Amino acid sequence: MRSVQATTAAVARDKGRIVGLWLAFLVLQLVMGLYAFRLDGERPGPLWSLPFQQFVYRQLMYLVVIQSVFTAVSGSRLRWQRMERYGSLQAPGPAPSPVPASGADPARAQVPVTAPARRETTQWY
Repeated sequence: MRSVQATTAAVARDKGRIVGLWLAFLVLQLVMGLYAFRLDGERPGPLWSLPFQQFVYRQLMYLVVIQSVFTAVSGSRLRWQRMERYGSLQAPGPAPSPVPASGADPARAQVPVTAPARRETTQWY
């Protein structure tokens, strides 16, 4: 109990220092993220969500860890929480085959397949 009181007293006293350290850590994460994206040849657009990750994703992970600890301590098994399957989805019919050129065997007609464009990236090992 004393450690909780000491921690809350330190937070109440040094709010400016705590906010400054948090911002410094956030800037460090942003710089490292920019560097990683640059190495991978990616655009840095998704890094705008980095501050939100601190609040949302991390809290979600704390919830998962707490649930796992309680489950382990209680000795109960946690189910996989599978979705119920009803089998009501209808698959679409077969794709129409292309019209073969005149005189060609329809069983051997092939659809031309184009490969997606490859992006050249520099590998750093």
